[in-house]
Parts: sequence; C-alpha cells; structure tokens
Amino acid sequence: MTGNFFLMFPLSGPAVIKQIISGDSVVLRLKPVNGPPAEMQLILGLIQSPKRDEPFWFEAREFLRQFVGRQVHYKIDSLLNAQKAFGDFVIQPFEGETQICRILVSRGFARVRMDPKRALTDEHFVLQQLEQSAQAQQLGLFSDAIPVHEFSQQIEDIRRFFEQHKRSPLPAIVEQVKDAGSWRVLLVQEKQYINFQLSGIKCPIYRKDIPNVEDLVEPFSEQAKFFVESRLLQKNVHVILESTTQNGFCGSVQFPAGNICEALLSEGFAKIVDWQLDIVTDKKNYLACQQKAQDKKLRLWKEYIGSGSQKSIFEAEIVKILGPDTLLIAAQKKDKVVQLASIRGPKRQKNDQGLDVGYYLDAIEFLRSRLVGERVQVKLDYIKPAEGEFEARECVTITKGTQNIGEALVGKGLANVIKHKRDDNNRSSVYDRLLQAEEKAKEQGKGIHSTEVPVHRIIDYSESAAKAKTHLSYLQRAGTLTGIVEFVASGSRLRVFVPSQNCRLTLVLGNVRVPRAPRNNDPKDKGEPFGLEASTYVSKLVLQRQIEFTVESQDRVGGFIGACAIRKSDLGLLLVEAGFAHVNDNSRNNQYKEAEKRAKDQKKNIWKDFEEALEEIVPERKLRECVVSDLSKSGLFVQFVDGDNGKKLEKMMYDFGQFHAQAGQKVMAPFAPKQGEFCSAQFTADKQWYRARVINVAGANAYQISYIDYGNSETVPGSRLRQLPPQFNTMQYPPFATSVQLQYIQLPEDDYEQDAFEYLQDLVENKTLVADLFGRQTYEAMLYVKEQTQGRIISVNEKLVANGLAYLTKDAVKKIKQDHIRQLKQGYQQKSTDLDHLYEVQQKAMKAHEKIWEYGDFTEDLQQ
Repeated sequence: MTGNFFLMFPLSGPAVIKQIISGDSVVLRLKPVNGPPAEMQLILGLIQSPKRDEPFWFEAREFLRQFVGRQVHYKIDSLLNAQKAFGDFVIQPFEGETQICRILVSRGFARVRMDPKRALTDEHFVLQQLEQSAQAQQLGLFSDAIPVHEFSQQIEDIRRFFEQHKRSPLPAIVEQVKDAGSWRVLLVQEKQYINFQLSGIKCPIYRKDIPNVEDLVEPFSEQAKFFVESRLLQKNVHVILESTTQNGFCGSVQFPAGNICEALLSEGFAKIVDWQLDIVTDKKNYLACQQKAQDKKLRLWKEYIGSGSQKSIFEAEIVKILGPDTLLIAAQKKDKVVQLASIRGPKRQKNDQGLDVGYYLDAIEFLRSRLVGERVQVKLDYIKPAEGEFEARECVTITKGTQNIGEALVGKGLANVIKHKRDDNNRSSVYDRLLQAEEKAKEQGKGIHSTEVPVHRIIDYSESAAKAKTHLSYLQRAGTLTGIVEFVASGSRLRVFVPSQNCRLTLVLGNVRVPRAPRNNDPKDKGEPFGLEASTYVSKLVLQRQIEFTVESQDRVGGFIGACAIRKSDLGLLLVEAGFAHVNDNSRNNQYKEAEKRAKDQKKNIWKDFEEALEEIVPERKLRECVVSDLSKSGLFVQFVDGDNGKKLEKMMYDFGQFHAQAGQKVMAPFAPKQGEFCSAQFTADKQWYRARVINVAGANAYQISYIDYGNSETVPGSRLRQLPPQFNTMQYPPFATSVQLQYIQLPEDDYEQDAFEYLQDLVENKTLVADLFGRQTYEAMLYVKEQTQGRIISVNEKLVANGLAYLTKDAVKKIKQDHIRQLKQGYQQKSTDLDHLYEVQQKAMKAHEKIWEYGDFTEDLQQ
C-alpha cells in the first residue's frame, strides 16, 4: 500500500480476513467501495507461531484458514511499514471464545511472545496459563509426534502428470490469485503446487511489481482479480485438469457456491475463448452467461455492438483451392480468400531436376477432392492483420458435414499447427483438437512427419507438338479418361492432370470455336468479345474439378483435340447453349447445331446482335475452304477441305501407312535421292512414314526434306528415306499441302515478331478457313475464319494490321498510290477494295501507336 495509510486503513475497526499467511499473520481487507479495497498484513503481537516449513506451520495455518472471508474487529498496536502492522483482532464466538490469540495458544498452534522491553499485561498471564495447559496435554507444538509435509513446488514432467490426473476432480486449495484467470493452486492429496489457468475463458491480465517484468494492468483486471479472491482465495475447491500449458495446466473448478467461470462471464470480467471450449468439462451455460453481460454492456463489453456476432458462422461454397491452407470461397454472392485458422501448410519445393518434392501437392489434392464445389459451414475465428505486402485475411474453421477439414488435414500429416503465444487468442476455435491431431500424426509418422520425401514425376504430354504426337495414338485408343482441370487458358483450352497416367496435357474442345480470351501477360490485349466471359464461365464449371474426356486428334502446338464432360454434361454443348461458342461448319453433331440455333434465337452473349446473313462472304469470287496444316515463322501451309479432298487425304494416308508397315518395306535398303526428288520419309517425332520431297542435300548422308502433304520440313539421315511407291505418286495424289502468302501484308521481323506469330496462331489454327486465292502456283490470299456472323467479315489479314502486328508491303502501298493517281486523272472513284480497306486500318493503327507503330511510321525508310 502507498499513500496516506491512516486515511486508507484506520487504527481499529471492522475488516474481513482475506488470506492466512501463518498461524500468527493474516491479511485483512476493508469493505470495497467503488473498486478493490485497501489491504494490510496484521501480525499478532502477543503470540508467535511456526514459520513456513517449520513443524506445525501448515496445521496452524489450516486451522486459521476456516476464518477466511469472515468479518473481524481489529486493533493496530504499532506499524512496521505502510502495509504491515502489529496488532490483534477478535472474531465471532468460536467455541465460546472471541480472542484469536487465546484460541491459537490453547490448541498448541502458538507460543506466548515474550518481549523483555515491554511490561507484561494481564493478557500475557492468561496466555501463559493457556500455553502451560496445551503443553501438559501435548497439543500441537508440544506434541512428540512431529508432522512431515513435503510439498513440491515444481513438476518435472507436466505431460505425464496430466495423463495421470486428467479429467478427475482433485481436492485443492487456491493459494494465490495472480489475476482472475491465473492462479497458484495446492493439490492437497498430491502435495503438489501447480500453476493453473481457467479453461474456455480469457480474463484481463493483471501483472504488477514483479521483478524484471514490465507491469501490465489491463482494464478491469484489478476488479476481476478481487472478484475471484473474495470468493475462492484459500478456499477448498476441486480442480479438473483439462489440458497443459508451457509451465502448468488449464482446467475447470468445482466449488459449492457456483461456477466461477460462469460468474466471471456474467459480470463481464471474461470472454469466451472458442478454441478451448471443446475441452471444458461443463460449458453448457457459458454462451448464455456471456450474452447476459453483452446485453447489459458490462465492463469488457461496454462498447459491444451485437450485430456482428450472428455473422461469424455462415454457409459458403468452395470455389478454388489456392494453396495447402488457403481457399477461395463464395458467400453472400461474393468471392473472398480465406485461410484455415491456426494451420500452416507445407511450402512448395523443387529438387535439382525441377520436380515437385514434399507434400505441397498432396495437401492441395486433399482439400480439392473434398471441398471444391461443395457447400460447407464456415466459422470466422479471427482476422489476420495486414503485414507488409500481405493483405488482411479472414482465418476460419471449415466443417463439411461432421468433419472438421483443418483437423483432418493435420491428422493426415499434411499441415502443421501454428504455435501461438500464450496471450494470443487469435487462434482456431478448435485449437486443442488441432494440437491433438498433430500429436497423433507425429506419433504415427504421417506425411510431413515421416522420414520419406515424395517426388512427383509428372510428364507433360503437351510439352511440344512432337511429344504430343508420340502419345496421341495411345490416348485415342484409351477411350474415356478421367482428369482434373488445373488451369483454364480460355473457354476451349484446358490444362488437365491425368492421375492414371501421371501426366499433364492440354485439352482443346473440338466441334466449337470459342472467342479468344485476353492474354494475362499483355495488359493491352483485350481478347475477342466475350472471350473473358467464356473463360470465366468454363472456370466456374470445371476448374479443379474432375472431368471425363476423350481425344480425337491434336493441334500443331501439342494440344489434344477432343470432348470433355463435367458431371455427365458435355462442356462444348454447355458453351454453345450459353452463347459462348460457334459450332464448326464441318461438325456433324446435330445436338450442337440445334443448341446454337436456340442461342441465336435468344440472342445470348456472342449472338446478342446476330442477324441472319443475307449474302455469302465474298459472293463474286471463287473461294476455297481450308485448314492450316503447318504454320511456322518461315511460312504458312494449308490443306483444302472442300469437296472430297479431306476424304482423299485420309484414305491415302491410311493406305500409305499400311504399305510401309509391311515387313519387307521395313528392311528395304535406304537410297540416296537427288535434290527435287520425291520420296517416303520417316518423321522424327512419331516414326511414321509420309510423302516428302528433297529440298537440299545438306551433306554426307543428310537430307533437308519437306513433307508435301503437310508443309513442315526437317533434316533426316538417308536411313530414314525410301523410294516413293509408284501407287502414291504425285500424279495420282497431288500434294495436299499448299503454300499460302497473306496477301498485301508482311509480318514484322523485330521485337514484335513472336507476338505476331502467336496472334496468327490464335487466329487460324484448329479452324476452318475460307481463302480468297490469288495466283496459280504460288498463292497469295485473303484469309477468313469461316463462321456465320453479322455484317462484314473481318479477314485475318485485317486483324493483324489492326492490332499493329503486320503492315502493308512496299508493292501494296505502291499499288494504292498508282490507283489513286489514275482515279484522279479519270475523274471517278471506284468501289473500295480489300487493299483500300487495309490501308485505312493501317492508318488507324499508326495513329493509335499500336505495337509496331509504337515509335511512329517506320515504313518511311522502307519506301525510299
């Protein structure tokens, strides 16, 4: 105590016994007024009792402990300091006696204190007679039997002690109240002192006057401490050990006067700790008690606003697994990222070969297989504050049915439990269950707790066109395969993991053409209209979900063309029905065509402005339908598919393959063809035979050849060449691949060369085209994607120019100028041509500084 002691604690008057220190020393307190009352240690000046750890100290203290909480009348004789004094007190009659000193001496719990400097009083003579009587009866201090009490202050193995005594009511005495929720307790039968905390609730911290420790006195902590002291200090209770801490135990208290946790909650001196509730022995009234304090806005709840409490538990759908402990959920018509509370998943690691090692992928698959697309219950435990580049994040407990997902993840050894600081209550509402699951996983050596480190060897079938071709025949024969969609590149292009083959591949939807989505790495690329919407639509349907698919063929960049089903529904058909896809003209799927007609009639998405075309693309010209058979930076080859050309090529290739599969053909001696000669050649990628022509003899036993039915080229040794069988000569079967030059335009050869090439790929590959051809042996063409649409068809040539990825050739610009001069001389203006329109488009691209025009008109130098 500090300040004016006499004003705080009078020299005499009524007080309450707060605590017994020994047989001759007690702590008294006054009546509380607007807060905790003043306290004082009173030493009985007329007697002397055994000190701590001396014989009969415990017995003397225990005898006096029955008076704790009772009112007495004290008198101070002299002061030792501001908080300690000599004196005496009387109690209510106890076995006919009120003088506490007489009661203690008569039972042998104290001796008369003799002070030669002070004169003896009548009370001294009375006490001496009582002492002699106790001595004669061999009571207490005067007994020949010396009691032995070996109380232990420390526990060597807290966990072992807990396992021996958990969940059993243990007789105890509350020896010290550090703060309302943290005590020092004596287990009577075990003769063991322990540090004890109340389970399931958190009280304000009171820490003061501890050497080398900073003071911490939270609001209402002193009042809460007094609330507990006045009810339980040095009272007999039963404690139930429910869990362990770093240096003690958490548990519940059984006390005849009531449940102290419920009392603290009702008075607003404590808040429920959700993550500990599961271990509390009797918690049925906790929520009601806390709600009572909240409603009255008592103490800790004085600024409480009740509207948010009902939103901490809600239902949501799992949209995507972002990591081993992070998920994207859809709740209340809004997507948001959440993290599993108190859980940290394994980090992604790769070995020297670039292969995934560890349990990162396993943890993601565990969550994906159980959650994606499912409705779950989400409980908000706490909000992790923003830190550095990381945004604030809601940390939640997710339950599917009766299964706690976080607990199951930890139990499989696929995540660790975060070790929170003691005073950090921002943790999972089932934190103790998580710790138990982790401990069990460690004991069983599961997952990250095992000595084995898995290596995930996943083959990429679509790494290149050549590699894809080696796997194509197997995938075609395999029929229906099951896969998991890992990534949606566009509405018709999916990245799929196939568990049965331990491979990844790119799946391209056949029969349909979906608008191109924007490229992620190009902020200026907005894609085609409805491209982004189509990609989003497909992502919601299939991303991270299990699909079934079949493979029919492959494209030129390693993608496998086929069909995909999600929950027995054809994905391509769903896209067409939603108005996000055109049906290819060569498709024979009537169901697709009917769905497309319905989408057109309802003007869905890409068809919102659709009107039936009144005329052909360019009715006055003779056009050819074709598909791109080879596209490289050195040229473009097409195969004409109008009429019966497609069937002819298919039949010829089948017969050609059968011929070369004959045993005799396999062992035929190779030959040395001359430049320009036709031959059979074995393609490097798939080891199949195709018709070819020698372009150049590149050296000793090295031939540069071109495959005449596809257009691609490579250099091969003579051992992979054979004479062309006469039944497959070019008179009988003219080459099916035709070289085509995009009319009037030229692709750049500078920094935008790759961008132009990739954009051209997107425009023409895997699509049926219409070519307006010019020339006889060497063709120039205006290319159009064949599809039914409104108004003027935009050519591939124009799209390249409009996006700043191609420019008019020198000859084309010269022709425009000559035509303009002629028109001026003749005094008339002829109908606008394709070339005129391309020139206008190029001018707009130049003004907008698109791509190659970024730094102005570079063609001025070319025209010199």
